[in-house]
Amino acid sequence: MRYSLLFFILISASCTTAQDTGQYCNEAYAFCLDYPGGQLTLQSAEEAFATFASADNALQLTVKGYEKPEGWSLEDIYYMTFEDKLRRNPDLEIVNETFGKQGFELLYQENEQLHYHQVYMNKGTYVQLSLFLPKAQKQRFEALKAELELSFEQ
Repeated sequence: MRYSLLFFILISASCTTAQDTGQYCNEAYAFCLDYPGGQLTLQSAEEAFATFASADNALQLTVKGYEKPEGWSLEDIYYMTFEDKLRRNPDLEIVNETFGKQGFELLYQENEQLHYHQVYMNKGTYVQLSLFLPKAQKQRFEALKAELELSFEQ
């Protein structure tokens, strides 16, 4: 009896964990996004993008695939996507910028809103993940960011 109860508890816990993880895959741009299904719900999906939101609508997430213009580098994508906005907006504060070999991350605050972007290149495409939430929920952002994972088909 004791072992049956323990087995039931372990099975229940693993099923709960599996239900808490959602996955969105985009065949057109050959990527998948693992996200916390307990925190975000898929709102809409098109050929190139998907949008997600939290139950309270405080968190908004989009993930979108793009064709990479030939010869463009990560720096080119960064400047074409963000530089003009960052330069023209005096209320905008960059919190963190990180560049790697295959992508970059950008976190900035505009007024009372946090804007987080991940951009990753994969062959002839790139994927941009964007997360928006109130500045007051930065701890919620850190926890959510740790659960978001982009992967690419090889």
